[in-house]
Amino acid sequence: LDTRYFLDDKRKNNGCGQHDYCPWAGPGDATKTILGNSQWTWLKSELQKPADLRLIVSSIQFSSGYTGWEGWSLFPYEQRKMQSLIKETRADHVFFISGDIHYADVSRLPAEFGDVYPLYDFTASALNQSWPPENNRNRVDNKSYRDPNVGIIEIDWAKEELTYHCIDAENTIRFKHTLHFKEISF
Repeated sequence: LDTRYFLDDKRKNNGCGQHDYCPWAGPGDATKTILGNSQWTWLKSELQKPADLRLIVSSIQFSSGYTGWEGWSLFPYEQRKMQSLIKETRADHVFFISGDIHYADVSRLPAEFGDVYPLYDFTASALNQSWPPENNRNRVDNKSYRDPNVGIIEIDWAKEELTYHCIDAENTIRFKHTLHFKEISF
C-alpha cells in the first residue's frame, strides 16, 4: 500500500500524547485518510479475488498500539475501515508486513465487536540501526528485537502455516512466530 501519497497531515503532539503525534480520534476526524478513496477502491477489488493467503505490505505498522510515532494507530478510523473492508469482502488469511520503526516487532490487532479475526503485523527494520522498542499494547508474546535485522517469511502450504523469523546481522534467529491460517480466517 502507498501510505504517503494520499496521507492527510498527522496530528502534531501539542500535549495530547507522546513523541511527535497523536491519533485523529475525535468525531470530526473520521475523514482523515492514509490511503485515499481510489486506493481503498482498488484494495476492495483485490480482497474480493480468490487467494490462499493475502499479504498486505504497509510501510508503517498496521496492528501496533499507539506509540506517538507514525503508524495506522494515528488514524483509528482508517484502521477500523480496514477491519470493516476485510469483513465486508470476507477476505480470509489477511496478514500484514511492515517496517519503518527501526526494530523488529510482532503485533496483533484484536478482533473488535466480532467484526473480523485478529489482524497480525510482522515488522522488520532496520538493516543499519538499533532502536529501543516502544511499548506496544498489541505486541505478541513480547516478541521484538532492537538491533539490525531482517525478516524472513516461510509458508508451509501443506500445513497451512506462515512462520516469520527475525534474523540478526550474524544470521541468528532472534525470534520466530508461527501462525496457522485458521487463526486468520472467518
